[in-house]
Amino acid sequence: MEEITLAREDFAQITSAAEFILAKLAHAQGRAESYAARRAEFKILQFPTIKKAPAGEEVTKDKGKNGEKAEFWKKHTKEISKMQKTIQMKIQKAIAANPRFHKGVYEKRAMINGILIYGCAPKLDECESRFLTDLTIKLAELQPSEDRQTKKPKSNTTFGEWSDIWFEQIFKPSVIPYTFEKELKQFRNHVLPFFGERKLRDISPLDCIRFFNQMKEKNIERTAESCYGKLNRIFNFAVESRLISKSPMANMKPIKHERENGTPLTKEEETMLLLAVRGKKYEPAIILALYTGLRPCEMETARIEGNFIVAQNRKQKNVKKIVYKKIPITPMLEPHRALIERTLPELTRKFSNFSYSQTFKNVLSNHRLYDLRDTFATRCQECGVIEQAVQCFMGHAPRTLLGKVYTKFSDEFLYSEGQKVKY
Repeated sequence: MEEITLAREDFAQITSAAEFILAKLAHAQGRAESYAARRAEFKILQFPTIKKAPAGEEVTKDKGKNGEKAEFWKKHTKEISKMQKTIQMKIQKAIAANPRFHKGVYEKRAMINGILIYGCAPKLDECESRFLTDLTIKLAELQPSEDRQTKKPKSNTTFGEWSDIWFEQIFKPSVIPYTFEKELKQFRNHVLPFFGERKLRDISPLDCIRFFNQMKEKNIERTAESCYGKLNRIFNFAVESRLISKSPMANMKPIKHERENGTPLTKEEETMLLLAVRGKKYEPAIILALYTGLRPCEMETARIEGNFIVAQNRKQKNVKKIVYKKIPITPMLEPHRALIERTLPELTRKFSNFSYSQTFKNVLSNHRLYDLRDTFATRCQECGVIEQAVQCFMGHAPRTLLGKVYTKFSDEFLYSEGQKVKY
């Protein structure tokens, strides 16, 4: 026989081609086996038969994989029938599906309600058996969470008891103490007299509608808006805690109070106000609000530090850290500095928001006390103070990323901007 000499490169190519052909043949063989197995499975599922026994032997049913499936249904039919129809259909489809033959083993998998059911084995019957075993173990997990939850007896908790829990555990940690006290007082004055003694489960949507209709008749729509938000959160918290199945306010339209923008005082009204409160108890508070823009709730925390009025910013979002704001003593406030220094400690100890507001209302009945903030902000901008500095004075967060993250004004700059407020 004549010897044939091949170059190394030619030999490598022939070997690679041979390996490719062998791999294709093995793959085709595996596909054929898998197809045959699936075809046999389909026949068994659709046309179950009884094997013919040889003469003289009893006729017995097939106890292979089809027998295991029948046994599974016998044990778990009642349990599965209580599940949702969609889950039942997925279980039936998963059991009827055929395994696939991959890399020398049979695999069968199904994803039902987010849970993986899986079986794998070298033999077809063993793969089916493992799949059914895994399905049996995870059957209880296939129930939706609301179906698995045990029904609790109806709660006798009253609305008043539940609202106390909500205020202390949910609301209080998320706000500053002043806001908590203010909102709790409003809630006790308006909501508790109507709902307080009623059981949570007995409050109906009609009760809520009647409550808000009463508030509308009293013409306190802004208070109604605030109460709507708290009531909605309290009822939703009760639903999450499974005290009630559905919030009685679930289908109510949100209550929105149309807020009016403030109206700055004219310079003539400023003069009239200062003359009217001269020598009165709340003269220092009126002057501070007019020339610093302090909120009424910030007045009790105000103090003088050098050339600035420092007070707690009550508009803050981060309740874990107390934030203070600094307003420079402007040329308009400087003539009253001695009065402020002398009376401010006493004023902050005995400050009454109601009396302070009434003092202002007695002089300018066509204005709200909050208009003093609008007046200060307007005068600053009229006198040329840059907008970012006015935001610092008012205790507002900057509107841009540059202002929020990178811009930090020095006291010298803020004081120099404050000196522009002269009219």
